[in-house]
Amino acid sequence: MQEKPYSDESELITWHYDHSVGRTVKGVNLLSALYYSQGVSLPVAFELIRKTVLETDAKTGKDKWVCPRSKDEMATEMSASVKSKHIPFKYVLADVWFSSSANMVFIKKKPKRSSSSRSRATAASR
Repeated sequence: MQEKPYSDESELITWHYDHSVGRTVKGVNLLSALYYSQGVSLPVAFELIRKTVLETDAKTGKDKWVCPRSKDEMATEMSASVKSKHIPFKYVLADVWFSSSANMVFIKKKPKRSSSSRSRATAASR
């Protein structure tokens, strides 16, 4: 979360709940995936949280802007992106709110080898 208290509101700069301060703050919310190895952190995927859908809050009756995709869905997509780039990793460290069973199953699932890569591996070993 990058606070932007003096900026005009937009789909990107808007109100988000910040767990570190226990209240909503105006700013940019970013979801990122970092690869850490030998003391170096490299960003390998990121998503800016854009609130583009206007909804009426059932409890308060007030209109509010929401993101059409959940952060959990975004985290799954980011995991898929990292896997598709063949970035080797031993474990995933994430906040507890990304620990849905669907995300855990997805992260633990080993990528399937395509038949063409198996053929190349077989040909190379001959």
